[in-house]
Amino acid sequence: MAADTLYKWLNADGCTTFGREGWDLPKRNGKGWIAGAWIEAAGPLVMCENGIHLCRPGDLIHWIGERLYTAEAQGERLSDEAGDKIVVRRARLLEPIETINDVTLRLFAADCAESVLHLFEAKQPEDDRPRKAIEAARAYALGQINDAARDAARAAAKAAARAAAWDAAWDAAGRCESRCEGRCVGRCVGRCVGRCEGRCEGRCEGRCVGRCGGRCGGRCVGRCEGRCVGRCEGRCGGRCESAAE
Repeated sequence: MAADTLYKWLNADGCTTFGREGWDLPKRNGKGWIAGAWIEAAGPLVMCENGIHLCRPGDLIHWIGERLYTAEAQGERLSDEAGDKIVVRRARLLEPIETINDVTLRLFAADCAESVLHLFEAKQPEDDRPRKAIEAARAYALGQINDAARDAARAAAKAAARAAAWDAAWDAAGRCESRCEGRCVGRCVGRCVGRCEGRCEGRCEGRCVGRCGGRCGGRCVGRCEGRCVGRCEGRCGGRCESAAE
């Protein structure tokens, strides 16, 4: 029975992403490759703690790095219960997968983003920033735009994602479950994802990320996305339309 094909993702410098240990990389020999030296783990094999971690073909998507190599393993082997890696006693690198490089990885990332773009555009049909960012990523991968143009498109896409996330939070949360009848005079350090329209006599203990449409005479240590008409003694991460008292 033929041995199964195993792989190892590494950074461009030959080090692992998490452990930072370096591998002996394969050397080119004419048209072929000379495998790297064997490395071996001492002590009991423990998933994510001790041993040499490798990928099977189905595991590759979970651990994408900068460079990919085929690998050979010997000795004891453990499989992850989550099913996304194995750990072995002894391994070496055989040769690089030369079609995996900065260009193909960037193009793959753009393809992945585009595959779910319809979900964003269904909710935000007027916002083309994510689509333009995907186009910019492809253009950058192919050397058609510079770093500045790529960075500008990326920043715009992040801003669009943040705006969409806030809209989704408002849609999901709706109004506060409890309604008050007057002025908010308590301390709000809680999580508010609706609208405060009345009197708050109690105290909250989390982060305020919602909208405050009433008067807050206490301390705001969270995020205010609506109109601030009260006294703000803490941090306001949103918009304040009136002067703090």
